[in-house]
Amino acid sequence: MSAESVADKSRFHKFDEVPYDFIRKRLSVVVECEDSKHLMITKGAFANVLDCCTQVAYSRGVESIDAVREELIERFERYSNDGFRVLGLAYRDRTDDPRIDKDDEVEMTFAGFFLFEDPPKIGAADVGISVDSAVDVAKQAADMVLLRHDLGVIARGVVTGRGTFANSIKYVLITTSANFGNMVSMVGASLFLPFLPLLPKQILLNNFLSDLPSLAISTDSVDPEQIAQAHRWDQRMIRRFMIVFGAISSLFDFLTFGTLLWVLKASEAQFQTGWFLESLITELTIVMIIRTRRSFYQSRPGKWLALATSVTLCAAFVLPYTELGGLFGLVPLPWWWLFVLVGITGIYLAVNEQLKHLLYVWLDRSSSRKR
Repeated sequence: MSAESVADKSRFHKFDEVPYDFIRKRLSVVVECEDSKHLMITKGAFANVLDCCTQVAYSRGVESIDAVREELIERFERYSNDGFRVLGLAYRDRTDDPRIDKDDEVEMTFAGFFLFEDPPKIGAADVGISVDSAVDVAKQAADMVLLRHDLGVIARGVVTGRGTFANSIKYVLITTSANFGNMVSMVGASLFLPFLPLLPKQILLNNFLSDLPSLAISTDSVDPEQIAQAHRWDQRMIRRFMIVFGAISSLFDFLTFGTLLWVLKASEAQFQTGWFLESLITELTIVMIIRTRRSFYQSRPGKWLALATSVTLCAAFVLPYTELGGLFGLVPLPWWWLFVLVGITGIYLAVNEQLKHLLYVWLDRSSSRKR
């Protein structure tokens, strides 16, 4: 068949069609030729078209697809790396039975590639968007296809995504800074204490209880300014946040050590119980500071985060006075010791609140200078 005859579309008439869908990622038609032959033609995503084929057409003849599959895949990857949108094309003789459905997209002959060059414009989107009523090529080239003609869907998706990202960053900042501070404190205390600062089972219990509110961070409310613009993963900011807030956490841990040993004259079990409570209380309450760039009283936490934090705090204060606490080596403390520990925690939170504002100002200035 010559190129001239192929270009003459009047010689062909569409007889049947299987529309494109997002599962098959293919479209098939049957065309009736002048000589009364019927040809089934399929185009679509390269991999999906290739799956339908058992052979490939060359100028030298037809060969088994298995012999050249890797060659075709390499060529597809090369075209894609060169910036082309690549579709596959296949055909099959359907003269004997011109009516087709999805099940007929088998045992086809791979005919070649469609290459579409669409260089990105300057200021280049990260995501290509189309609608379900667009032409097939546009839908196949898009990263996202809207099933409803409503741009509000995209806006709501962006807001939800930014909120999810913000809450993920909260968890990372809280966990890394707390764990870094606890690690430094544990190592430092081990250098001068004649006993373990915390028993292994107390460490596990501490981690378990402090992680309970963290499960609710994903449902936390997000300040409007946090979703007003896009944010990216900033490993340098996370590292600085971890070091600064982890160091402050360790300083207050050492303050607690000194208070328990030299002011309150705590025994080994009382020391472990006191630091268990202080470590757990600070890790639970610091969430309210770090979760927002605002002052903590200006940003209302999500109800599940607030509830989980409150319940765990109550459990922490009650635990040393129960039989369960005794199983973990915790002992009852004089009631006024609790006020001392709460006072240290209050000072810790106040320092971190001020430090948070200073750190964000510094980070914002650093970002501005880079721009």
